Amino acid sequence: MTGVQTCALPIYPDHLKDRKTAVVYMTGPLYFGTANILEDKLAEVSDREIIILSMRGVPFADASGVQALQELVAELSKKNVMVFFTAIQPPVMEMIDRCGLTADVGSDKFFWSTDKAIDAILTEN
Repeated sequence: MTGVQTCALPIYPDHLKDRKTAVVYMTGPLYFGTANILEDKLAEVSDREIIILSMRGVPFADASGVQALQELVAELSKKNVMVFFTAIQPPVMEMIDRCGLTADVGSDKFFWSTDKAIDAILTEN
């Protein structure tokens, strides 16, 4: 993975800032060897109530990378952190589906864009 960046949502509605929401931007391929970078970055925002993983910059994912992502999401879920996924390229989404992550977290946690995820979060609450 070439990089992972976080944003504390300074431009979005106060309601989301109050919920301690973070957007994590992922770039580069997701495979087992790069999962530790994502794990470190998610640890930095694990005190948030909502994490949005924007995966537009992820062109490829293998099964081991998706499995590592599943494990990270499961750990966050145990801490009552809601995780949403946005902007996933079709080949990456196919691997996510094949590995069972969509079934694990629910298809309602996947959105075409980050703004659509934010709209859904605001509507839900």
